[in-house]
Amino acid sequence: MSKVNIHDAKTRLSRYVEEASLGKEIIIAKAGKPVARITPLTAIKVVRKLGLVNGKVCIPDDFNTPLPDMVLAEFLSGEQCASCLTRIFCFGQWLPVAGCPVQ
Repeated sequence: MSKVNIHDAKTRLSRYVEEASLGKEIIIAKAGKPVARITPLTAIKVVRKLGLVNGKVCIPDDFNTPLPDMVLAEFLSGEQCASCLTRIFCFGQWLPVAGCPVQ
């Protein structure tokens, strides 16, 4: 742990941040009294809970089956927005895209 004055900290902040990232702690003092501390951040481990949407989402058994030829043809040769090149085909019709300037 090292102690530096506030003027030195302003001048060499990048250096002190680099030192902190390597595990060193730096105390910043104003008029000889500690006012701030630069310390390394520890990684925050996110704990994921399984089954959060269990029973709320239903994926049909045929979800991964290939699309019918008619629907696939619409996707591959359908209309496109000339501005954003975005297209949405839903239940046999093209729908406007949210945020598209050409709607």
